[in-house]
Amino acid sequence: MADVEFDYMRGHIPGARFLWPGWLEKSSPATSVELFSIERMDSVLERLGISNDSRVVLCHTYTTFSAACVARAWTVLDYLGMGERVHILNGGFEAWNAQDLPVTTEVPTYEWGSFAPSIKKDVFVDVDYVKSRFDTDGVRVVDMRRAKDYKGHVKGVIRAGHIPGAINLPLTTFMDKSLCYASSDDLRSRLEDAGIKPGTDIISYCYKGRSACIAYVVGRMLGYDVHVYDGSAEEWGALADLPIAVAAK
Repeated sequence: MADVEFDYMRGHIPGARFLWPGWLEKSSPATSVELFSIERMDSVLERLGISNDSRVVLCHTYTTFSAACVARAWTVLDYLGMGERVHILNGGFEAWNAQDLPVTTEVPTYEWGSFAPSIKKDVFVDVDYVKSRFDTDGVRVVDMRRAKDYKGHVKGVIRAGHIPGAINLPLTTFMDKSLCYASSDDLRSRLEDAGIKPGTDIISYCYKGRSACIAYVVGRMLGYDVHVYDGSAEEWGALADLPIAVAAK
């Protein structure tokens, strides 16, 4: 999974297929990132040769955007019922290259798959879901944006700030500079240090709904009940009737 097809064509893991993030998400006048219909996503997976019994490994390239897109793809596949058979190559293509493992420019040929989705309805949640739960005991909202965006210390935003009560856990909470996820023990400790104890219901959001999926991947890996608020800050900040918190400078 690359930022652009050129990265894939320049070299990839043998047998890897190219997955463009835009094949699984669309934009609209209201939000920048939305799910396509189940039928369309089903068709994308089948075109990539994926069936219900397939084992899928997702690999990002060199950027945080690509790592977020891979987490988003994992989350979408979990939503479609494939989560137990989908994995992320930790560190992505850079980690593969660092071990001098085989790389090719050859594009593989494969047959279409046969995929029947089994939808997990609470993976992606809407604004009404968040509005009814963000201040509920046992629920913690995780904001994955930069600290200054979380605090509301930015210009050019209609309503800067964060969902009241949200905890700011940026990308560095979960990944290092090489875009490798921390160990399970470290991740569990970091969540608990932030007040997210086992059994907590997590709602994750970011700017537009991609980076939030990194927290979803981690939450699922550690056994939390976790959801992605797909509208994220883009939607919440645009709705004037919703509360928003700004940190003191």
